[in-house]
Amino acid sequence: MKTNCIVLLLMTSFCMSCSKEFLNNCDSKSRKYLAPKAAFKINQIGQSQVITFNNESVNADTYEWDFGNGKTSTLQSPEEVTYIENKTYNVKLIVKRCGNEKTDMFSASVKIDCPTVVAPTITKNITNPCEGQEVILSSSCPSGNTLFWNDGTSATTLKVTKTDTYTALCKNTTTGCQSNKATQTITFNTLPIKPTITNSLNKIVYCTGETLPTLSATCPIGNITWSTGASSSSITIQNAGTYSATCTVSSCTAKSDNIIITVNSKPGVPNITVGPSQICIGSSVSITASGCSGGTIIWSNGKTGGTMSETISSDKSFTATCTQGNCVSDISNSHSVIAIPLASITTGSYKITGTILNYAITFNGSINFNTTGTNGYVNDYGFVWIEGTGTPTLSIKDGLKSFDLKKESSGTDFPYSLSNQITNKFSYRAYITRCDGSTIYGLVNKTF
Repeated sequence: MKTNCIVLLLMTSFCMSCSKEFLNNCDSKSRKYLAPKAAFKINQIGQSQVITFNNESVNADTYEWDFGNGKTSTLQSPEEVTYIENKTYNVKLIVKRCGNEKTDMFSASVKIDCPTVVAPTITKNITNPCEGQEVILSSSCPSGNTLFWNDGTSATTLKVTKTDTYTALCKNTTTGCQSNKATQTITFNTLPIKPTITNSLNKIVYCTGETLPTLSATCPIGNITWSTGASSSSITIQNAGTYSATCTVSSCTAKSDNIIITVNSKPGVPNITVGPSQICIGSSVSITASGCSGGTIIWSNGKTGGTMSETISSDKSFTATCTQGNCVSDISNSHSVIAIPLASITTGSYKITGTILNYAITFNGSINFNTTGTNGYVNDYGFVWIEGTGTPTLSIKDGLKSFDLKKESSGTDFPYSLSNQITNKFSYRAYITRCDGSTIYGLVNKTF
């Protein structure tokens, strides 16, 4: 049992030694052990301040550079290093292998002795830029020098659109010496929220004489200014125009959409020029209005057009307005139409008295043409006669009273004279011609 343990221990020890040797040769007792060796070469052209280093180290896993100017690196092949001041710098390189077990260090001096190069000055075209703007940085170098921005470009201007610190330096084209870096930090301020305008009347087109709206807008952050110059949260519109609101934070602004308020002239008042003032009940009246050029005439009964027709059943009054776009004129003059009832003659509603002298007759007569207790309207009325005992007709009327459509009081006496000589019996009857043109007769009441 003891012998087995000794063999096992020897095998374990051998394997561990083999593991180190075969894994990375980190055991100094290994036949393949290679110690790290630090070395580098300095590349400097003339008095140049820009130095590159060629790493010539061997058997190393990690690298720790110290360039003597406050800059360090862990890269195997570091980027170029710039030295600004004229002096001697001590550069060190520490190389390691197998973690921190094996190290080596190499150092060398870098001497900078450059003629002074004047540093440039950076200017900007916008003092307090806002998001979305473009700032132009400008700079230049004395003759014999080239300007370089931090992005490597060498134009005299650099356009920037984001918050950052930007640098520029001048580099002598002969010596390679360069100036200190000029810096310019650009901060883009946050834009305020774009305001929204609220219209109290919810419309943008108005007519002369209408009340115009109140416009309101607010800025969650910052101050509001209207296109009118007002700084209140709302403005009352007095005239047509284009209005907007702007929110301002620091020097940054956000403008609302424009709202255009239009005020159209009110159209002229139409004039009712043609139309009857009286018409029979049940008849159609036609009325005409003018003075609405380019617009539409709208009547008080809702009908449209320059000429309007309507059947009359009672007394009516009509007016009209002129509409152009959304604007309506004042109301026109009123035109009234009287609805004329149809008169009638009832039995015993007329009379005649008179004398016959030398076969000539002179008489007075009256006709009552009331309609259900209301005076009727007639175009014509009177008496017709005939010699003999026949029935008088309009074809043989004489001595009649005719007039324009009118209303007469009942029971009024109207004189009639017949100049004809009567040689025979004489018969008469009353008649009326109504507004619809029809003629009706009374009953034969008397014969002389």
